[in-house]
Amino acid sequence: MNRVEAFTSSVAAIAPAISVLTVFGAIFAAAGLASPLVLLIAVIAFGFHINTVAEYNRIAPSPGFYVSYVAKALGVTTGTLTAILYGVGELILLGAAIFGPALWDQEVIRLLTGYTPGWWLLLIIQGGIGTIVVLLGVVFSVRVIAALFTLELLTVAGGIIAILVTHASYIALSGSAFNPANIRDGATGFGVAFVLCILMFSGCSASAPMSDEMEHPKRNIPIALYSALAVAGIVFVAAAWAQVIGFDGHVGPMLKTNFPFITATSQSAHWVTYLIYFSGITSGLGVTVATLNAASRLYYNMSRERLLPAIVGAVGRIRKTPWMAIAAATGLAVLTMIVYTLVAGGLSYTGGYTGYGQIATLGTDLVILVYIVANIGLPFFYRRQAPELFSWWRHAVAPLLAIALLAYPFWETIKPNQAAPLNWWWLVVVVLMLGGAVAGIAAKRRKLPIGEYESSEIATDEALTSNQ
Repeated sequence: MNRVEAFTSSVAAIAPAISVLTVFGAIFAAAGLASPLVLLIAVIAFGFHINTVAEYNRIAPSPGFYVSYVAKALGVTTGTLTAILYGVGELILLGAAIFGPALWDQEVIRLLTGYTPGWWLLLIIQGGIGTIVVLLGVVFSVRVIAALFTLELLTVAGGIIAILVTHASYIALSGSAFNPANIRDGATGFGVAFVLCILMFSGCSASAPMSDEMEHPKRNIPIALYSALAVAGIVFVAAAWAQVIGFDGHVGPMLKTNFPFITATSQSAHWVTYLIYFSGITSGLGVTVATLNAASRLYYNMSRERLLPAIVGAVGRIRKTPWMAIAAATGLAVLTMIVYTLVAGGLSYTGGYTGYGQIATLGTDLVILVYIVANIGLPFFYRRQAPELFSWWRHAVAPLLAIALLAYPFWETIKPNQAAPLNWWWLVVVVLMLGGAVAGIAAKRRKLPIGEYESSEIATDEALTSNQ
């Protein structure tokens, strides 16, 4: 992978089109008119976190990702704890990256034909297609998502322009979208909306676990991360602002539709609507492929460090892809989504959305906790690994700001006094942390090589097989 392919992998995992179409409704339901402001704050907050990921990769890029970073910074015990939290969280978010697009496919088929296929069937199909693309190799899969990203970016941009042109008279009055006083339900609304924003941005670092297959990862990964966040931030804030303008600043009508950006666009230029429907489908495939690429490399590395069975590290002879990690990750993610959603919402049309929303929140909470731990570890990492390069701003102040901006919304969605089943998520987190602590103690006693592997600066065809 070169620099452009690394950027494409990261920005495709954010999936601007499918995020704008499916997540915006929930963000506006939580934060109301000032949702563009919440998105802007989330971009800034995630920028501080991306600084942390970039700084780790300047010294020690690894497909172990946060597991390797934290192990080097805080020791094997904490690194193993991170592996448990991130392994489960990433599996859930992989499931969400397959499930969300499947629900969109279901919606498009329903709107265009009147027939509503089962969400579970589309979930299996989406996962199967994504698996096949990823198994065909990193270069092929990245080229696929590059083409899909170009299409979705042009389509979303077309929708934004159509809204602004047809509602130009309201642009001057749209400053209310950036007024903190207009955040719905105050701090609680902000917290819920912020976590949903982090869910969208979480794919920003998708290229980092693919450092084994990347040219000059110490240089290219930071560039890819910052570039992806900048592009996604501009698209998300602009789309949210345009959506407010498209509804003339009236929140009520927005909350009456599941897909407010589609509604605003169709009122401005109806012909663009069908392009957006299609771009949502292609965007969904792009995020599935990009997320599976990253997740499979994480599980492959966990196998190499003996946190998972050795069979998970099996690599194909021809395509050089970790085929067992790819297949196992997809299968477990799809199975998790199906089982949980059947219990939480059932087979109905609305049941799919119920299950998806609940389980995706848990996955995001687990990943945010890992983000916080990684930010705590950064100053220790540099003091141990590269003391001569230590910077108080990049390696101490910026991580503290990231922690401060991530901790509050994390608490707002994890606190016990919420509607079921969200009121149980704190217990799930505690159980995983206790299990991770026990596993960490065992890993230290067994002297497992957690965090020891680093990627080469030169990508080769044997990148995945040379260190088995």
